[in-house]
Amino acid sequence: MSMFPDCPHHDLKVTLLFSEFDVRKTQAIDIEGLIVVFKRLNIPFSTATVNDLFEKGDANGDGVINVPEFKRFAELYPTLIDCLYYRAKDYWTNEAQKEGIEEMKRVLDELRESESCIERDLAHQKMAVADAERRLQAQLQALADSQRKETEAKSNIDNAHDATERCRAELRDRVAELNRTKDIERQKQLELSERQRTLEHAIRRLQQQEGEVTKAQERLRDIERMLAEQQREVDRQINGAERCRAEAEAEEQREAEAHAVAAEALRMVHSAADDVSHTEERLAQIAETERQAALALREAAEETSRQLNRREQEQRAVLSAQQLEAAKVTELAAAQEALAEHQRLLHQQIQENEDFVDKRRQVDSEESPLVEQEVRLREQRENLERKESRLRSDFSHFAGRTTHQRGESPRGLSPVPSAALASPQKQLDPLMPVISSPRSIPVYGVETRSGSYNYYSEVRKSTSIPRSQRHA
Repeated sequence: MSMFPDCPHHDLKVTLLFSEFDVRKTQAIDIEGLIVVFKRLNIPFSTATVNDLFEKGDANGDGVINVPEFKRFAELYPTLIDCLYYRAKDYWTNEAQKEGIEEMKRVLDELRESESCIERDLAHQKMAVADAERRLQAQLQALADSQRKETEAKSNIDNAHDATERCRAELRDRVAELNRTKDIERQKQLELSERQRTLEHAIRRLQQQEGEVTKAQERLRDIERMLAEQQREVDRQINGAERCRAEAEAEEQREAEAHAVAAEALRMVHSAADDVSHTEERLAQIAETERQAALALREAAEETSRQLNRREQEQRAVLSAQQLEAAKVTELAAAQEALAEHQRLLHQQIQENEDFVDKRRQVDSEESPLVEQEVRLREQRENLERKESRLRSDFSHFAGRTTHQRGESPRGLSPVPSAALASPQKQLDPLMPVISSPRSIPVYGVETRSGSYNYYSEVRKSTSIPRSQRHA
């Protein structure tokens, strides 16, 4: 593709057009290149006209048009050259616009695909945010349950601690009561020991009295004569023995009572010991409960800490997901804005291209008659030149002959009309209404753009016979 400036000089036009027609890049133009470029540039020439133009351009008849021949061809058809140049320029401009439109369509498709991807990512991100929020709610519920369990564990451990304190106070009371009971038991044991000693002393006294009674009876048997005194002594001793027996029985009764009291004290001691043992067992159970409650509290505190960490992680995940969602929303808005802008630019570019094509089509419709007219005028001029050459030849033969009669025509020659000899310009009279006023016909690419070449004046100059040659 060549670069076509807006206002080039004539040689640059010729050079750029030669490069355009040189489709094979051989520094020569063949008939195929001419047909291809005429068809590409929408020049409505028939095949015969194209072949005729190629023959006129191929001066040496070698089947191609070289650079000098194309320059001569450009001098013969300046309007056609201007038309071809600006059509080629507009053609490549239109191709560039089409490529730009296709590129914008491709970018628009990419933007739409990007928008679709962003919308899918945004939908996925919204789902991720909703999922993260659900996980956060579940984590908050789990945290609330863990905190409730921790509160229950704290309440249980407080209750266990209170129960432990109460049990310890009860144990202290039981131990104090046991100590008091043991003191009572010791006192009872002391009293029992004292009673036993008193009983043993009474028994010994009874045994002594019985021994004395035995001795007295033996003396009573031995000494009958001392019966009265001894009888009184015996009665006295019997009374003392009875008293001792009564005292011994009383001591035995008291000993039995002491034994009963001691047994009761021992029973009380055992009961107090059992109470202390039960209290210690309860205290151990309460301590175990307190230990388990403390363990549960520690586990609940650890679980609460883990739930707090998870909640923070889920909150960070939700925040990150929300930030990503906001970024995706911003990206989607930017993509939609870019898509709308590219759609606007594409519509504008398409509208400009359509306007350009319409303008080019209008200019083509205005140029085509001028180009065809130039070709016809060139053909008519060549025909006139051939006629003029034949007339000159006939006139030379006619002037060279010696004849007696002035109006007699030479043999073998047709008579020359006096009107044709007087003014060959009259042969162009049928064309004069067309070329007499070039300013009244818009010429695209000749005067309206370059302003440096007036084809119509040149045609009038070239078709006019010099004044010196009009009279022969």
